[in-house]
Amino acid sequence: MSRLLASSHFLILPGRVEAFGCVFSEASAYGVPSLGTAVGGVPTAVEDGVNGIVFPARPSPVAIAERIRELLGHPERCR
Repeated sequence: MSRLLASSHFLILPGRVEAFGCVFSEASAYGVPSLGTAVGGVPTAVEDGVNGIVFPARPSPVAIAERIRELLGHPERCR
């Protein structure tokens, strides 16, 4: 798991139900931005614009892809 997070650009978990999402905290510990949905406790673990992006409860795959493309064009924002 450590190698996977250390080599990742993003953690993407567009779930429909999530109590808290410990994986978001783990990604943050590795400096990996998280992309999650505004369900359950996700907005508690992912602060939009700080350690990732919080999408509406059912984002379109296109919306997620567009944000990823935007972030990849501005790596300083990911830091």
